[in-house]
Amino acid sequence: MRFRLGFIKGGYGPATAPATASVKGVFGFLPNTNVHAVQQGMIDAIRKSPHQYLRENFDLHFDMLNNEGNELSPDHPLVQELAASAESCAVPVEVSAMTAACDAWRYSASLNIPTVVFGAGSLKYAHSNEEQIAVRDMKETASVLIQFIDRWCGLIRA
Repeated sequence: MRFRLGFIKGGYGPATAPATASVKGVFGFLPNTNVHAVQQGMIDAIRKSPHQYLRENFDLHFDMLNNEGNELSPDHPLVQELAASAESCAVPVEVSAMTAACDAWRYSASLNIPTVVFGAGSLKYAHSNEEQIAVRDMKETASVLIQFIDRWCGLIRA
């Protein structure tokens, strides 16, 4: 699981003890973990804190991105064809899991559409002050997607 705090607020000056504090963040987890179980685990951990004040004075709620995970076997034809398309374009590809929220689970769970996540750039920079994607990476990704569409639609036979 990955957890990132993006907002921390408390107090009114450098020499005062804050009466309240708030933090906001996001967490990512693999598909074998249920989002509500993770949320309940966080609440339970605070309730079991050795600090009585914290146990009795917290408000934890989840009002952002409550996404479930999505999983598709690496052996699925969609994954295999996408990987083959990348290989044919000499673009290195790594089939792996990611702990970032996206809408792939909605297509998979709600509509029963097999879904993969593929794109240019690195999650290292996603939603950061240094967010970036190299033009070269966008061109390579476009080439792979064009190749994939041709292969998937049966226009190219390997």
